[in-house]
Amino acid sequence: MERKIFLNLKSINSVGDESNKTELNSDGVLRILDNGDIEISYEESEITGFEGSTTFITIGKEANLVTMKRVGSAPSLLTIEVDRKHLCHYGTPYGDILMGIQTHEIKSNITFDGGELYFKYTIDVNGSYVSDNEIFLNVK
Repeated sequence: MERKIFLNLKSINSVGDESNKTELNSDGVLRILDNGDIEISYEESEITGFEGSTTFITIGKEANLVTMKRVGSAPSLLTIEVDRKHLCHYGTPYGDILMGIQTHEIKSNITFDGGELYFKYTIDVNGSYVSDNEIFLNVK
């Protein structure tokens, strides 16, 4: 099953007392996968710095695992799982990096009719702290 959606994605990246906020409004597609997971896809834009890429957010049916896969001009794959650290490939317009993702919280009430997803995680590169991050996704 799939349907067209409108999504609002807010990202907050914090280092100490400084934070950087990004907001994206976009049309997208919500799919219920054969295994019961929910997949949301949307086209990136100039605002996010990844124009020419498509992002796929997959929410595990138990809502304790989220993957964010970006294909196109800056491919990446992030695995977000509560209380587990994952080493993830992250593509940028300047080159690729391998970073650690330590997830602190995931909340989701997304269904085929829409809803909200929130997750909070910390990024490190080579074991050195980079930033704390929060993602707020609202699907209509």
